[in-house]
Amino acid sequence: MSINVGHKRKLKTIWKEWKTTFFVILVIMIVRSSFFNWYTIPSSSMNPTLVEGDLVTVNMMAYDLHLPFTNINLHTFSEPERGDIIATFMNDEGNSIRYVKRVIGKPNDRIKMVNNIIYVNDVAFSQTPNNLDLNELPQAREGFAYKTFNEKQGDLEYPVIYAVSKKGYDMTQYLKNNTIKNFNEIVVPEGKYFIMGDNRNLSKDSRFIGFADRDDIIGKITGVTFNYSSLYTETPIRLFKDVY
Repeated sequence: MSINVGHKRKLKTIWKEWKTTFFVILVIMIVRSSFFNWYTIPSSSMNPTLVEGDLVTVNMMAYDLHLPFTNINLHTFSEPERGDIIATFMNDEGNSIRYVKRVIGKPNDRIKMVNNIIYVNDVAFSQTPNNLDLNELPQAREGFAYKTFNEKQGDLEYPVIYAVSKKGYDMTQYLKNNTIKNFNEIVVPEGKYFIMGDNRNLSKDSRFIGFADRDDIIGKITGVTFNYSSLYTETPIRLFKDVY
């Protein structure tokens, strides 16, 4: 009996010392599960809008309110719009992987791509060449050459890039699949979204792995808080940047 009492006293002591930490961790987990989260961008597929190492903020309530730690939808606030940058899970070769991409097509939209120009419901996204400084992009420093444009869909305008060559490297392995810059008209099914990266020739997206399912969309990317890569690479400091 004395051993049990000792154990109870020890547990009470531990609980007294750690209960505040426990509740803080629990609150953080609940917030990240249903309200607000942050991810680190691992690849170049959303260059130049998002750069490798960017710590991005995610509004988990932009579209839905979910029961914490579940995928149960308690309430829908809105639907993803064309141009939104979203975080979503997608099935890629049997694995559920989180992707960050831009919404190009909504349910029932008719989409095609002709020589890198996107058409949605027979309306082309306009592209205007720009003089974008690509020094922030690690791949540019590695020798990739790009064409840069401002793409406009409706009232939203944002930069996109097309990798066209790399010094000492055969780009045909990237560009040999004609789907990268051309595909025939498709219709986005109900409950699905067509998503693409802003780094158009170097992005694995709906052109290759299919549509994003509405139920798998996690939230909307709202900005860049910081870039970790800037601490140990030539990437310029990126701090509190909005994204479009």
